[in-house]
Amino acid sequence: MDRDEALADEQLTLLGLEHPLVRQLSERHRSLEADRRGVVGRMPDGSGLRGALTVWHVQVHGSGGQFHQRIVTLGVDEHGERSRDLERLDDSWHELQAARTSVFDAENRRRLVTTTLPEMLRRELSYKGVLTDDASFSSRLLAWVEVA
Repeated sequence: MDRDEALADEQLTLLGLEHPLVRQLSERHRSLEADRRGVVGRMPDGSGLRGALTVWHVQVHGSGGQFHQRIVTLGVDEHGERSRDLERLDDSWHELQAARTSVFDAENRRRLVTTTLPEMLRRELSYKGVLTDDASFSSRLLAWVEVA
């Protein structure tokens, strides 16, 4: 998934969002109901982190027909604030253990997904220079990993 590495080594193939395998997995995932794309767990290390780690598929449409897509991970703590600590967990998902309680109720989840997180996503895309003044974007929530 590293473009520079794939260009430097003829035996490597770049695995991006347009790769047939990734497209097939994405299409299969899109057919899942929303409640099958979320999970609640806890970290075994007792880190005390609470909130949600969300994964978004983003499409940016610019002037002149430019089109970019990417996967963006955003974390929010139990107060609905951006959490870089939760975002750093994206390599540790396999360590999650079952949790009996969740952090957010249904109304807070709905508010985060429809209002708070899209605005955070817009700011992140602007900050990274992906979303310019003459561009628009659409997003789809791929996964919700709640850390209780």
